[in-house]
Amino acid sequence: MNLQKVQDRLNVFIDLNEKDLFTSKEYLTYIANLLFGMAIPLLTLDENMSNLDHKDYYNVEAFLVKYPDNPYLQLLLMAHQILLIIQENFE
Repeated sequence: MNLQKVQDRLNVFIDLNEKDLFTSKEYLTYIANLLFGMAIPLLTLDENMSNLDHKDYYNVEAFLVKYPDNPYLQLLLMAHQILLIIQENFE
């Protein structure tokens, strides 16, 4: 892992936030979309995930029961949970 690369990305994010700060809802939406953006392309490469509907929380949950060690399904579930937090607390 290249920690300097990670730090450089964080610095860009911090600089952008200094100019235009996210609201809590926007920040959580951003995080959820980062998780979706990371997980979905990698899941599409897995033939076991051909019937996965990444937009459906319950479908993701069902696949996670079947494949509990898949880190990308875990990320998808986290993304959905973050969206639920937004819906329940920031709407």
